Amino acid sequence: MKRTSIALALVASLGVASVATAADYNYFGLQGTQDASSNIDVGLVRAATDGTVQIYSYNGGETGALLGETAVHAGANPDVAVNVGAQPVTNVIAVLYDESGNAVADQVLTLAR
Repeated sequence: MKRTSIALALVASLGVASVATAADYNYFGLQGTQDASSNIDVGLVRAATDGTVQIYSYNGGETGALLGETAVHAGANPDVAVNVGAQPVTNVIAVLYDESGNAVADQVLTLAR
């Protein structure tokens, strides 16, 4: 019985570690301020699965309208840029969605105007 309990505890901890590892794998490499433009430079995007990066307006801590999106593949996606049509008048937030449509990472991008 003790062996079974230890084995179950080990399996449970490995499952939690796998989830944490997957969550840590999804991220944006670019931070800081960039010039306002109709092309938002997101930089390196690391994704555990195929997915999309969506850019939303972001003002006063509130996510606004969807401005643009681009597809990314599982793994490292260098130099990702998203065309948002017109130069945003607010800062923006980049959100990475996995292949199931779950938001797995986000990054606020400050735009210099």
